[in-house]
Amino acid sequence: MILVAQGWPVVGEPPGRLGRKRAVGWTVSDGRATGLRVTLLGEFAVTWESSRLKLDRCTQRLTAFLALRNCWVRRAVTAVALWPDADPDQGRAALRSALARLRRVDAPPLLEEARDLIRLHPAVAVDAREVFQLARRVLDHASLGDRAALETLCARGDLLPEWFDEWVVLDREQLRELRLHALEMASTLLTAQGRMAEAAQAALAAVQAEPLRESAARALVKVHLAEGNWGLAITRYRAYCQVIRQELGLDPSPQMRTLFDHLWPPAERPLAALAAARAG
Repeated sequence: MILVAQGWPVVGEPPGRLGRKRAVGWTVSDGRATGLRVTLLGEFAVTWESSRLKLDRCTQRLTAFLALRNCWVRRAVTAVALWPDADPDQGRAALRSALARLRRVDAPPLLEEARDLIRLHPAVAVDAREVFQLARRVLDHASLGDRAALETLCARGDLLPEWFDEWVVLDREQLRELRLHALEMASTLLTAQGRMAEAAQAALAAVQAEPLRESAARALVKVHLAEGNWGLAITRYRAYCQVIRQELGLDPSPQMRTLFDHLWPPAERPLAALAAARAG
């Protein structure tokens, strides 16, 4: 799973006396890689000071695999994950070859090695990690932060959408769900703070990512209702009803329908909600 330690702690040095670490790539005097960034959302890319590095398919997959694991990973585990159909000797040889090619990249260190362990260099920025950590902060601490944090969370793009390795598919679904929950929570928090434009932005990002997700549509309707934009709320409600009827043959849940209860007298609420759904 994304950013979960697999066998070693997420932070700190590799356990035991593993010998001197070796940075894979261009050596810099202070041991830090500045300006290196791995992009995993929407597409794969490694950039250094705005220049895109050229990596072959094998080194791309190795870099992506380690970028999704914020920890040291055993070489044997990496070889099996990246070359599952190869025999062990072939997998290890392919990994050694990929590491050798990364050492020749003319850029600051991208990876680190310590005997039988490897990891992405700690100073390399990873966009998926940033979204993951921000989403966790929103969900764990009910705090979003500044406008830049919202823009990061709203940025569209699934994790490596054209990659179908098992380790990518699982991480893609995890990050997608986490981001959607965080966007919905952010919309609720921003509405409570009176930041209505940003609340609508967060809710709309969730709707655009998953049009059939009722909790996302419900979050957007709540923003419109909180602003007193009843017409917009009903329009969004109708649009969601149309989508789920066409795609799934379903009606919205009672949770969605009761959002409009305060607009009509109690005796008229069921009929009014039904009319709102089916009008137009």
